[in-house]
Amino acid sequence: MYRTSVKVVTRNDHAVVERIGEYSSAVIDGDKARVAGSEIDVRANLATWCRAYATIDPIRRVTRRSIQVFGADGTAIRKIHEASGTRVAAFAAPVTARAATNQAAGERVAPAAAPAEQRATAHVIPSTAFCAALEWATERRAHIHLGVASAGAEQVHHGAIKRIEPYGPWFNVMDAHLSLHVLEGNIHAVGLVTRDHSECVVARDARSRTIAWVSSAEFGWATLLRTFA
Repeated sequence: MYRTSVKVVTRNDHAVVERIGEYSSAVIDGDKARVAGSEIDVRANLATWCRAYATIDPIRRVTRRSIQVFGADGTAIRKIHEASGTRVAAFAAPVTARAATNQAAGERVAPAAAPAEQRATAHVIPSTAFCAALEWATERRAHIHLGVASAGAEQVHHGAIKRIEPYGPWFNVMDAHLSLHVLEGNIHAVGLVTRDHSECVVARDARSRTIAWVSSAEFGWATLLRTFA
């Protein structure tokens, strides 16, 4: 594996999470893949991955490279960006090794499928609970698990969060190596869901699709959840 520091990005219509770090060990089992480490934890459904592009963009007189993965309908699934500390040779090596022979423009995308509504099987709590849970974690520097999913991948942060900065309609976590941006007004409902034997606070949109979720095993988490009931 080519090891170097990168910025990985996962987003949906209402939230985006960005994490700077290194990919660690990767495990692929059929259409399922997971790259899990102390810094970056990504779970992917490879059946939804259709095309990947390597881009080079001049930003403020600095060249930034990225690898971007899309679904058949052109929806962005994963993005991996060059970051401060990225070793250019290591970042470029997999691109060079796997570049398609046909680099002609004009690829077509499939029509977007109608988004399926998800059935919310959760104990409903106030819509403010998701952001309140992140504020609780910030005040206590509590270790949390924080996830955001796209159409074909889920990115999870494990650890504390330190700085929250609301700005306009956005609820933001702005740490040195982690950032989260959530359109707070698009949180239609919040529920409690059991996930990996832990109680998670899950934010959903108007179609009951998951926007983001957070859980913790820290002392006081269960007490916090009872205040939302």
